[in-house]
Amino acid sequence: MGGTPKTALPRCIAFRDIPRLWLRWMTLEGNLIPLASEELAQAQLEAIKAKQRAERLAARLRELGINPDQLD
Repeated sequence: MGGTPKTALPRCIAFRDIPRLWLRWMTLEGNLIPLASEELAQAQLEAIKAKQRAERLAARLRELGINPDQLD
């Protein structure tokens, strides 16, 4: 993100379909500031996607007769 986002007063929103209001911080533009658990989940998803992409690229290299394990 580029530094600390400017924030507005927290707003109450529904969270995880629990019929209760939760206090969440938002930027001045109205975007939620992610919780640590949300940032972790996003990072894990990105890591999975990167691994899948690397596996697809390695498979393509093998199809072309190149051993990706021998590349530096």
